[in-house]
Amino acid sequence: MTSDAVSRWRPRSWAPALGVIGLPLLWLANQQINYLIVGWVCRSGHIWVFHLVSALVTLLAAVVVLITARHWRQTRTPDQDLLDTRSHRQHLFATVAFALSALFTLAIILQWIPTLMLGPCHR
Repeated sequence: MTSDAVSRWRPRSWAPALGVIGLPLLWLANQQINYLIVGWVCRSGHIWVFHLVSALVTLLAAVVVLITARHWRQTRTPDQDLLDTRSHRQHLFATVAFALSALFTLAIILQWIPTLMLGPCHR
């Protein structure tokens, strides 16, 4: 692998994709796991498992938000050349990734609130 190819695949370059693709998949996984375990949780009475899953997913989502926020700040430079479209595209993608990751983190938290207030076995 050449040094140019190595520099393209830095972990930092994965930050926007993590926010745009990773967090919606994490939200979907959270929803599916919650639906999968709710029957067992209600039968066994181990409600803490439900909250543990939601807390872990929320923690992972917060980490992704921090990663995308850091990447967004790194791509934002006030002295950018107006004709440098590559840096503008990178900043736009970083902005979209940060906004989507924040939105899906909020969705994960909002899915957890009814469980905290009503419990997963409320009928």
